[in-house]
Amino acid sequence: GFNTLKHDYPTFGFEWQVEHHTEFIERLISSGQLQLEAAPGQTAVLHDSCFLARYNDIIDPPRQILRAAGMGVTEVARSGKATFCCGGGGGRAWLEEEANPEEGKTRINANRMEELIASAAGQIVTSCPLCMLMLEDAAKRPEFEQRMSSVGLKDIAEVVADRLK
Repeated sequence: GFNTLKHDYPTFGFEWQVEHHTEFIERLISSGQLQLEAAPGQTAVLHDSCFLARYNDIIDPPRQILRAAGMGVTEVARSGKATFCCGGGGGRAWLEEEANPEEGKTRINANRMEELIASAAGQIVTSCPLCMLMLEDAAKRPEFEQRMSSVGLKDIAEVVADRLK
């Protein structure tokens, strides 16, 4: 939705300022209008969605929000502009994907979940509702179910809500 409102709607004559909620939240934190309680000792790994990081270059605001919440930010190899996205925003949330472990094929969201869990962060965070759906689906898979018992999965707005003073 963000990408469509920002880039596609103007071609139809709609002109407005479009700001992603991570940019808005980070601006409120930076200006002192929003204050968060620290979460000392907690670490988070951010799943950069393709439409935010790769296509719109919104990389720093989510990380700054997590740091403002007192969380250490752990990076995975494929992050930022080089993110490996779960496929939700590209339509995978509505498609059935073939997975055949015997051929070495895994679902995109399972592949990404493996990378995020391997980061050893205590919290997996995203800022895209479609990515959240894809990651929640992966978290329910038998190979991740037990490993996810010690790892949280939240949207960045949930992290902020949990840390409001």
